[in-house]
Amino acid sequence: HVPWYGPLYLEAYRLEERHSSLTIACDGANDDDKNDDYSYYSPSALIIVERGLEEIPRYGPLWFAAFRMCEAIDVSKRDFDLPYTMAMMERATYCISRELLWKVHMEAAQVQERAAILAAVAAEKDYVDNYRDAGNSTLSFPTLNEKLSR
Repeated sequence: HVPWYGPLYLEAYRLEERHSSLTIACDGANDDDKNDDYSYYSPSALIIVERGLEEIPRYGPLWFAAFRMCEAIDVSKRDFDLPYTMAMMERATYCISRELLWKVHMEAAQVQERAAILAAVAAEKDYVDNYRDAGNSTLSFPTLNEKLSR
């Protein structure tokens, strides 16, 4: 065991994540969850990454692995403000090498964009579900011409 060698933690994280996703697929998770990148995360993989970050806080690939898992945690809870992810990114800005700081900010922008899209889709689905639950059989949205004529 070489605690100062970052790629070891990264490979251990990947192995644990793959093992967890295979376990979920074999346990008979429903088909929707199998196709959703955010439907699961591995707590043990997150622990491995956290240990690696304690030993080598400047190792960039571990931070990006942490961002990915934190995003999965937030989205799986339907918390589209991404509190856990943004806290991890804030932590990274104090530790990661300056050469990678731009990439942290770029990743933050991409994560927020994905969350905004997922939030919009979830809101639309909730709206449609509520509309149907109210006893309406069809849902029609006004066309652009109808909106303009009002």
